[in-house]
Amino acid sequence: MLQFNEKMRQMEGMRVYIDTNILIYFFNKGPSYLPLVSCLVQQCADRKILGTVSLLVLAEVLVLPCRGKNLEAVAQIKAFLAKRIFYASVSIRRGSWRKAPCWQESGA
Repeated sequence: MLQFNEKMRQMEGMRVYIDTNILIYFFNKGPSYLPLVSCLVQQCADRKILGTVSLLVLAEVLVLPCRGKNLEAVAQIKAFLAKRIFYASVSIRRGSWRKAPCWQESGA
């Protein structure tokens, strides 16, 4: 956990993409990952890290609760997302992968 906390400190002020798995672990409170993902979400809430999600991620997080007609879980997730903890949503469009820093650095 010490290494993880150091990584969190190193990421302060950075924009970090939050993928579906992070939010699913957070909402499902999976014991294996909850301490780590809770820390990351809290850093986003405190605006120490600029957490960024795509609209696709937000939709994916709601798939299982909606399919299972778990209205309580859907309401909890929607209430959490309404807090706007994450800095911005990224829309996914054709060719948007070209904007990724790794592609820009490689000259591809």
